[in-house]
Amino acid sequence: MKKLVAFGVFALVLSLGTASAQIGQVGVGIAGVGELPIGNFADNVGIGLGGLGDIEAGMYPGLAVTARSGYLYHFQKHDLSYYHQIPIMGGLKYSVPTTPIYVAGEMGAVLVRRDFTSTTLTPAHVDNSTTFGWDAGLGSDVGPVDLRLTFNVLNASDMTNSMTVGLSIGFNIWST
Repeated sequence: MKKLVAFGVFALVLSLGTASAQIGQVGVGIAGVGELPIGNFADNVGIGLGGLGDIEAGMYPGLAVTARSGYLYHFQKHDLSYYHQIPIMGGLKYSVPTTPIYVAGEMGAVLVRRDFTSTTLTPAHVDNSTTFGWDAGLGSDVGPVDLRLTFNVLNASDMTNSMTVGLSIGFNIWST
């Protein structure tokens, strides 16, 4: 429960959006993100914080194609001193008619860097990898502000060791 409360405090950072998703409309935004590791992943890394950039293009009324990328850093836990991720995701976002609510799903590459430092590993060990990840989210756009809750899988071939629950708050900084 302490982790959940701490995550809530850290996660009040910002996600973006243009949920109206009108045909031909393009939006660009930035977001602050907080991620709470769950499952076995929580045994290895701490809370993650970072930022994402977002581009959306309306394809049909209420439906947009999305692309998001950024950087997240997970705090140290045990001998795993550093865990960095760069998600590069593409997907779809569907706005529920006459509401500010939307559902979104994305998939793509997640570039991961793990730096291990401890007294048992000399010298320090570095592991770089690229994995296939995906996420599913529920959000709300109110004006230029977007609040999104997301379930993330950073490595689809090893789900139990790569799951997080994320909260992002962002701003639409430009749209047509």
